[in-house]
Amino acid sequence: MKKNIGIPIYRGFIVKHLGPTNFLGERIKIIDDRFNQSVTIGYKYDAGNSMDQAMSYLKESGFSVVAVVYMKKKDIILCLMDFQDLESEE
Repeated sequence: MKKNIGIPIYRGFIVKHLGPTNFLGERIKIIDDRFNQSVTIGYKYDAGNSMDQAMSYLKESGFSVVAVVYMKKKDIILCLMDFQDLESEE
């Protein structure tokens, strides 16, 4: 794990729940602001909340999830710092 001034450096992903539209069901958007990438996955009603589903997606994609940050306007998943791409399975 890389460190800066003695503290660990993590890679953060913003998680947003997207409500249904006239044409699409509920979805989850995982955003990597640093590398300007995002992926949108379908919401599975039997698989837990948006954060649980986003964490599962990241783990299945090879990311090492280490923490979750709940904030007032956005939620963030922290992973060990690596430089793999956030790619869509769709």
